[in-house]
Amino acid sequence: MTPFALLRRQPLHRGLAEAFFELCTEPSIVRYLFDGHVMTMAEVLADIAASEALAASGGLGVVLLFDGEEAVGFCGLRAWPKMSVEPEVVIALRPSHTGRGLATAAVCWLVEEVRALGWSRIVSAADAPNVRSLAMLQRVGFEPVGAVPGVFGELPLFAIPLTDKAKEAFAAHRVRRRVALAVDKTWDGAPLVAEDRVAVLLDFTGDELLLTVDAPMHGDAPPPGAPGPTPGLWEHEVVEVFLLGDDDRYLEVELGPAGHHLVLSLSGRRQVVAQGFDLHFEVERGSDRWRGRVRVPLLWLPDGLNRVNATAIHGPAWRRSYSASFAGTGPRPDFHRLEDFGPLP
Repeated sequence: MTPFALLRRQPLHRGLAEAFFELCTEPSIVRYLFDGHVMTMAEVLADIAASEALAASGGLGVVLLFDGEEAVGFCGLRAWPKMSVEPEVVIALRPSHTGRGLATAAVCWLVEEVRALGWSRIVSAADAPNVRSLAMLQRVGFEPVGAVPGVFGELPLFAIPLTDKAKEAFAAHRVRRRVALAVDKTWDGAPLVAEDRVAVLLDFTGDELLLTVDAPMHGDAPPPGAPGPTPGLWEHEVVEVFLLGDDDRYLEVELGPAGHHLVLSLSGRRQVVAQGFDLHFEVERGSDRWRGRVRVPLLWLPDGLNRVNATAIHGPAWRRSYSASFAGTGPRPDFHRLEDFGPLP
């Protein structure tokens, strides 16, 4: 048996494209890592460029693993924008090298490499049918932090907090329970009539946030695309929830009555660092109101979560209506004025 320490590790670069391509088209790797999609050489080259960029920015890209002269797998970090702001752990081995503890050793090595780089946490995912990977992640210390839709059903998400601050954040999220918000005033503080008010519930349930919205139907035309992640959703009928933490990092969750949604992770006012995460979003529509229910992984919430706002927007461009839980103080509607957010109860 070849232990992980004896495998040669070589950072991925264009000169290794053929070896990487062979691994990426290995049937077992295709099934569980790429959800059945067979990578083209163009996609492989794009992944190599992304890995080199991540390594150049002070992160850790993908590393090929060699047993002698044979490329037997790879490990490292890979950007996965629909899953997390942070790149996720990626590990893949040829069938000839599975079942030897190499994957476990590779993940442990990655955790320590990322810790040395000063990251606050490391994240990973594994499809529900991939029970060996799920067990391995939890065996080495990964904690469940939610789930997103996947090709094989639910895609569980995991994380290891690497700093005291990150550990405290996850612990705080898990002990919270229900928070109720009422969007009951215009953006500048005038009270809304009862039928125009929106009720928002935040239920923290161990490894995710269940966000429920009960809102009036205003009859605006929905966005032109199919339900799902929708850029520019704020230009349509929408309810928004803002969750603010330390260092002006915040999450914005936008929900529309036709099933469209948009999640943005921001660092600083209007400074989007990631968007378009996929969600479990369910909508029920009646004649005059709609109810939406969405599951938000704890992984996406900012550390030090302590302030919040909920808002609603509807109407044509020439007479848009803006309402909020916490009124704004500026000269015009601006729901990214972080100083206007209220305390999280």
